Amino acid sequence: MKRLLTFAFSLSLVVPVVACSNGQSVSPASTPAATAAATAKPTPDANNLQGKIVFGTHRTDIAETKIKALADEFMKANPGVQVTIESYKDWKQILKTRAAASELPDVTIALPEITKADLPKYYMPLDDLGYNKDNLWFYASGLGEDGKLYKVNSGAAYLGVVYSKTAFQAAGITKTPTTTEELFAAFQKLKDKGIIPLGTGFKDAFTLDPYFFQYTHVSTGNANWRNDLIAKAGDLFNTEFLKGFNLAREAYQKGFTEPDLMSANWEQTKKDLAAGKVGMMFMADWLVPQLIDLGAKSDAVGMFPHPESKAVYVGPDKPFVVSKNTKYPEASKAFVKFMLTNSRYAQASGVNSSIKGDKAVIPGVEELLLSKLPIIEDTAVDIKFQDTLNKSQINLSQVVQEYMLSKNTDDVVKKYNDKWQKARLEVLGK
Repeated sequence: MKRLLTFAFSLSLVVPVVACSNGQSVSPASTPAATAAATAKPTPDANNLQGKIVFGTHRTDIAETKIKALADEFMKANPGVQVTIESYKDWKQILKTRAAASELPDVTIALPEITKADLPKYYMPLDDLGYNKDNLWFYASGLGEDGKLYKVNSGAAYLGVVYSKTAFQAAGITKTPTTTEELFAAFQKLKDKGIIPLGTGFKDAFTLDPYFFQYTHVSTGNANWRNDLIAKAGDLFNTEFLKGFNLAREAYQKGFTEPDLMSANWEQTKKDLAAGKVGMMFMADWLVPQLIDLGAKSDAVGMFPHPESKAVYVGPDKPFVVSKNTKYPEASKAFVKFMLTNSRYAQASGVNSSIKGDKAVIPGVEELLLSKLPIIEDTAVDIKFQDTLNKSQINLSQVVQEYMLSKNTDDVVKKYNDKWQKARLEVLGK
């Protein structure tokens, strides 16, 4: 890196939709390294591709193995192109600095802080790759204010209840629950067999994230509800939003979670779920490969929609972008297309493809989708909602913790709704 500059973005709080833990982190390193949709254009002719490009990734765990293998495959098909892999542990800070210096890698992942209006300042349009709303999940979120496509999502994660088939079999549960009543009956059967029914990983807080935004997405069948709420100047902690909070709290009060919540942590909960000592966990599908890594058999882990859901929610992984300043735009765009075609990157990284119609890579997702519920995708959140949440300084993961343990939930709700409304007035002025 030639120089270090101060880089200021207009920051907005981005609450994780389906955050993914990617294993071991290492220091930044450099290592050389059937089409998904009928409407997508083919990769440009290999004979026309020339150049040396850099792919910058946050996936430090697979950069020198699986991603390098993808780059090698691409270079074999395109002998005029050399691809170098760079991996970053502190990827956000590194890419911010590189963006400020106009030194972004040719292909990398998008910085979430860059607004739609500013996308053209840093990235190149990708419209000629042939993607549109009909063949690409999260297409709209990749558009700039000028209507051009700048970001192409690298993967998709489905939200549901991840469960141990081993634990269910031991408890005599032969059918996944579809109602809250059936869910709590399953909890009781698991508890009677000495199995912790619902894992929370409470101490680490982020494991409770699915109980607020995502739970509301599926319980309402509307991923746009946050924009509706800010437009109507309503309370954030309303009846619908609190459904997930209430379910988690009731499960704890009835003894269906880890008995000592304050010592229940993510790593141990994962191990226990993989071993069948925990029955289920409300989480995105990226948890499944981690359970398999911990010893669970792929056919012993399943997924089902959270009971009484009106939809299945699919959230994005990190989006790919091409630097505006790349010297080799065609080679860079072809590499992006190559990674997404035939689920290459999805299979390498353990996520599902962002191309609509591609078969799910992660075990359990096909079972989840057998519900035939409509699939709703993450939608762009009004900046006024984000700014209000920022201004309020409300940490929603910690609010779920507080709510679950509170003896008087009305006081908790009032405290945070007051914070929300105060922040809303400061942001919107009305």
